[in-house]
Amino acid sequence: MNGELLRTTEVPALLGGEPVRATPLPVAYDGSGRIFGPEEEDAVRDVLRRGTLTRWGGTAVDDLERAWAERLGVPHALAVSSGTAALHVALAALDLAPGSEVVTTPVTDMGTIIAILQANLVPVFADVSPETGMLTCETVAAAMTARTGAILPVHLFGRCADTAALRQLADEHGVFLVEDASQAHFSFDREGYAGTHGHLSCFSLQQSKVVSCGEGGIVVAEGRFHERAELIQNKGWLRGRQGDRAYPVVGLNYRMPELSAAVALCQLRRATEIIARRRRSYAVVVEALRDEPGPTVAAERPGERASWWALCVRWPELADEPELAAAVEKSLRADGVPFSPGYIGTSPLYLSAALQRRGAEGRHGLPWTLHPEPPVYRRGDCPHAERFLKESFVMNWNEGITPDDAADIARALARALPAARAFTASARPAGTRR
Repeated sequence: MNGELLRTTEVPALLGGEPVRATPLPVAYDGSGRIFGPEEEDAVRDVLRRGTLTRWGGTAVDDLERAWAERLGVPHALAVSSGTAALHVALAALDLAPGSEVVTTPVTDMGTIIAILQANLVPVFADVSPETGMLTCETVAAAMTARTGAILPVHLFGRCADTAALRQLADEHGVFLVEDASQAHFSFDREGYAGTHGHLSCFSLQQSKVVSCGEGGIVVAEGRFHERAELIQNKGWLRGRQGDRAYPVVGLNYRMPELSAAVALCQLRRATEIIARRRRSYAVVVEALRDEPGPTVAAERPGERASWWALCVRWPELADEPELAAAVEKSLRADGVPFSPGYIGTSPLYLSAALQRRGAEGRHGLPWTLHPEPPVYRRGDCPHAERFLKESFVMNWNEGITPDDAADIARALARALPAARAFTASARPAGTRR
């Protein structure tokens, strides 16, 4: 498929023509977009037959941790109950002073921010690259202060953030780097795998992720941080390695159960196939839209190999035309290709109600009350992030999407903006001008 095949005279569905898709696309939230088969069924059955569903006395969690560490080429991996739990464990393992600042991105899942707050740390938002939506060394450096304790970048949509350079920046300033690699399982660039540059790194095993068990997470930690992370995820106890329950730290119960680990281990063994399928279909969209004048599709840099958690498409003109952006969304949905505007919505997380209120409901202002001059989050703080969200549309990617499905998606994307322009023009009263 190439750009010429996209330039047709068909009437788009938004304007009364036939939709591109007559049947729903595969989605990650049911079996249409995931590979769950006899191996997973047998693994779950084996756990049930053994009768040990907790990790203590079982084997699946231990096997998953060893296999994950081996795949990444790191000494240790720690399985926990969710990606958010992984981030909380990682930040708590740093043992930063309450009220310390964590520089992070406003273009991420709320789980990233929840973990910062629950560790009694204060999020400080740095702007992002207008092309990738991810943090850069320049924007992070501009946001750092004497109270910065950690930098928390997110590998977005399956691509690699520039974490090797961010690690160098962290080391220069004597702060820690915690990677959120939840969306980038086994993505890599010339500097190595996502999740191997941080003092600690975190992965989510939630339903839509490359390796999934419905809900789960992985923490990868350097040296002394690994044992502290173990303590924090098991109520402050290194089970089996202490003569008694000494409880040297306050921890939580973030343990992963055996049933979840059994499924995740099977999925990890499928990861090469899962990633290959995602990459194969994603490449169809990139190639089809390469010469199109409208949408810009997130694509790999030289030396990068992404595992593609989501497809992000940008139309720069939409950032200044909300009416047109709404019509683009209508066009895509009319064609049976449902994209979501902005990924997390069209506003950055610092404008969310919880952060605007500074946690006033339920947490009595924590952790901001621990900071002598807590940041105030305002519209305009991160202009590139705000614009990126307004001009972007995102669709979760999955291994169930075939190259033919991807060709349909490309076709809908190619005609979305022209259809939207015609639609908004026809909707205006005669004689009015935009």
